[in-house]
Amino acid sequence: MGRSLIALLGMGNMGGILLKALASLPSATPGGITVFDADSSRLKFGKKMKGLHAASSARKAVEGKSLVVLAVKPQNMKELLQDIQEALSPEALIVSVAAGIATTTIQAWLGRTQKVVRAMPNTPAQIKTGMTALCFSPEVGREERGTSRRLFNRIGQTVVVPEEQMDAVTALSGSGPAYLFLFADSLVEGGAKAGLPRETAYKMVTQTIFGAVKMLIKTGLSPEEQIRKVASPGGTTVAGLSALEKGKFRETVISCVEAAAVRARELGQASGQESSGVKKGKEGSS
Repeated sequence: MGRSLIALLGMGNMGGILLKALASLPSATPGGITVFDADSSRLKFGKKMKGLHAASSARKAVEGKSLVVLAVKPQNMKELLQDIQEALSPEALIVSVAAGIATTTIQAWLGRTQKVVRAMPNTPAQIKTGMTALCFSPEVGREERGTSRRLFNRIGQTVVVPEEQMDAVTALSGSGPAYLFLFADSLVEGGAKAGLPRETAYKMVTQTIFGAVKMLIKTGLSPEEQIRKVASPGGTTVAGLSALEKGKFRETVISCVEAAAVRARELGQASGQESSGVKKGKEGSS
């Protein structure tokens, strides 16, 4: 894409993460990033970055920009796109991180075949260990696809998937950290009930999860193979696994992901309805 003039709409948690990544892109023009958020207090962090501009409206923010990143709530996307439609260049590349909003839906709300990248990052992006899935509208060229991957590779790893898989991605990796945090909290509680000080249990749980994940990555063994290496017949691990199976742990986790995928689809469908109490230009943040 060469040098880029960039707009970032939405300065919530993910918006703040993406701002740092955008500023580090080789294609970013020095002083060429403009941000907007309806909540002006969220712009304080960005103002500390050299050369960053804060716009007075979403429309002003996108004027003349070649790359526009949308980090806003799904329910606010339609009105935002209709607001910026006239100011947005037809040649601009849009990158959206809104859950459930299809590339074709974004184009329909703009009333034209804009180049659109749909991305689903997750919160470990805060420490540059995120997982982001990307899909592209047909208009997005090879160079622009590369730019998108370089952006999200700055906050972790990326994978390209067909768009029909994005709701499943949202349910698995997008929401996945929360499932693991709940599991970790439950393990800490179990350790405390078994007699450990909570602080000791927390340290042991976090390091155990960290080590187990690294084993999955480094050894190449499947989860089932890893379980067999730990679970000696008649041992403590088998006793613990049996308790999990009695509680239908595996079925519950699968149902958890399925429920989140259903909700992702519902968000996409609901976003087409008019949001009550949202004023034009006041799109909010994710």
